Amino acid sequence: MKLFEDTPREFQRKPRSLLESKFYKANEYAMLLKYTGPVILAGLLPGHQYRHFTYLHVALRLVNIESNVHNDSVLDYARKLLRAYVVAFQDIYGPEFVSYNVHVLIHAVDDVIHYRKTLMALSNYKYENS
Repeated sequence: MKLFEDTPREFQRKPRSLLESKFYKANEYAMLLKYTGPVILAGLLPGHQYRHFTYLHVALRLVNIESNVHNDSVLDYARKLLRAYVVAFQDIYGPEFVSYNVHVLIHAVDDVIHYRKTLMALSNYKYENS
């Protein structure tokens, strides 16, 4: 059996080494965040950084499950995780790395609630290769 033979069809690229991450496309980062990151990063990141990553991973998984878009208690939990992620981001990586893209995560759940669609349904990933 070949490694990554069963890559989910929503990803056009096979996973590359983390050493090549500066060349990743958005879909490759999405695969790392949504699927492979919790396994790959478990042994590589210090405990507090790994825990920080899992806040983002779990929250984004929750807001990308269709049945959760009408479950306000699940969405509230996802909002708390994202808020904790953003607050801790500055402490872990420094204020100079807090960009708009980090801040906007606080509002991601608002979009899911407003449109009652998963975050992926509201994203532009599908247009990346167009």
